[in-house]
Amino acid sequence: MSNAVVFIGQLRCIQNNFAHIQKLSLHFSIFFCTSSHDANEHDLAIAKQLGKVIFIDLDEECNKEESELLLLREGVKVLQWQKLWHVFNVLKSTYNFDAVIKLRTDIDFSSCVIDEIISQQFTPSTIYMYSDVFFAGKWEDMFIR
Repeated sequence: MSNAVVFIGQLRCIQNNFAHIQKLSLHFSIFFCTSSHDANEHDLAIAKQLGKVIFIDLDEECNKEESELLLLREGVKVLQWQKLWHVFNVLKSTYNFDAVIKLRTDIDFSSCVIDEIISQQFTPSTIYMYSDVFFAGKWEDMFIR
């Protein structure tokens, strides 16, 4: 089996982390889940070069849900979780991963962080996390049915 890295949300600062994401792509399948209206052409081209891009708003049900969430006072804060749920469902229906790592493109990675992620052996029944910036674990622990 293999592992996946999913980047959720806007593709902000992706060019700043190109080398780090490219290094991750040598070891993991890379996915970006974003809204098509949040991606400029330059960042989108970079994301497509590094992995597979999944647009949440191209799914009719998710697009409706996103619109409803944006009507809520704090709804924008929920969007990353909606995108995570969507990409997990896409992965579940199409791929078979042993572990999954969630990151953001706007976090300044260092080489030592990338090396640690690459070398990480994920323990069953354990989720590794640092706020909502990073979390990872075995697929069966990360995807709650």
